[in-house]
Amino acid sequence: MRVRAASRWFDAGVLLLVVASALLVSCVSGAKEGPQPSLRFGTANTPDRVADEYIVTVLPGGDAALLRELYAAYGVREVTDLGKGLFLIKVEQDPGLAEIKRRGLESGKVKDVQPNFIYRGDER
Repeated sequence: MRVRAASRWFDAGVLLLVVASALLVSCVSGAKEGPQPSLRFGTANTPDRVADEYIVTVLPGGDAALLRELYAAYGVREVTDLGKGLFLIKVEQDPGLAEIKRRGLESGKVKDVQPNFIYRGDER
């Protein structure tokens, strides 16, 4: 008698697991339906970056004062601490990404530099 009761509980547990799995799969696949947001860069009519602005990742010990000094030759207008070692710098005379990156990496205090890209949602 006990064996049959245990078998019924096991069968009920397996059935519950199958139903829960089916519900989970339907929820996940249902989430993929409909339009999905995506990011894209600018087009020929819109820029893909903010002119004269860069996102600089500094190594530990790097700060806004360091970046002002490092890029002083380009007329630093503003340095904004974005947190976690990231800074937004705005310059008056933009020498281009290659030069900003070269100067930063040569200092030994900058890990990476990228343009301040503009991201837009896909307009469908």
